[in-house]
Amino acid sequence: MENEKFEQIVQAQKDLNLLINEKKFGILCKIKKTDEMTPEFIDWLSPKYFDSLQHIYNKHHIQNPQIVGAVIRMSFLANEETKLKVKDLIQFELDKSLKAASKLVQLAEIRKFSLEDGKKCLEDMFSLITLSVMRNVDEPFVHEFKKDFVNRSLAAADKMKGLKASRDMEQFIIYENLLDKLEKNNILEGKSEKFEAHVKNKNSKNTVAIVIAVLLALFAILRLANTLSR
Repeated sequence: MENEKFEQIVQAQKDLNLLINEKKFGILCKIKKTDEMTPEFIDWLSPKYFDSLQHIYNKHHIQNPQIVGAVIRMSFLANEETKLKVKDLIQFELDKSLKAASKLVQLAEIRKFSLEDGKKCLEDMFSLITLSVMRNVDEPFVHEFKKDFVNRSLAAADKMKGLKASRDMEQFIIYENLLDKLEKNNILEGKSEKFEAHVKNKNSKNTVAIVIAVLLALFAILRLANTLSR
């Protein structure tokens, strides 16, 4: 009888039914948390949620990771036991992000890395699946991951803080993008003071670069005017 009631709760929401009974989902799908979703209901639903997530992950994590991210966004449908299984399922994605952060630290030590290499690191670091986990799964393993991730990210920023926007243009773009992504995704985990120091450093370098560019432009104009006056 109770199972029938739980099935009715699932079927009452089109997108919840789509996820649980058809193992399909989309980035625009929404599932509303209702009072009917009791702990007993979540315990009953959790294995079904995980089965759907596992199916969608295996099918879409390479070509359509945004769909996996959308399912992870619904992690309130999972109990504690299932969330640990989710950790095991997406551990590869978290490890990939950490390895990319370490790679960026290595590139920053070289200083003259290519824009393409830097962008690849940022893409792997801030993957759609990893971002969805950090935003939507409130578990100790996620907090530990975020702490490690931010430490590695700021270590890369430390290596790049001596870059100049006018001289090291490609590398400085990566420095800016790294800081922008850390701020946008709100994952600083108690490192805001150190982050703000980097933001001030970035802004001051940009100001200097703009002043230099303006002075060079004025110098060029003066030279041209002087030439034309002869």
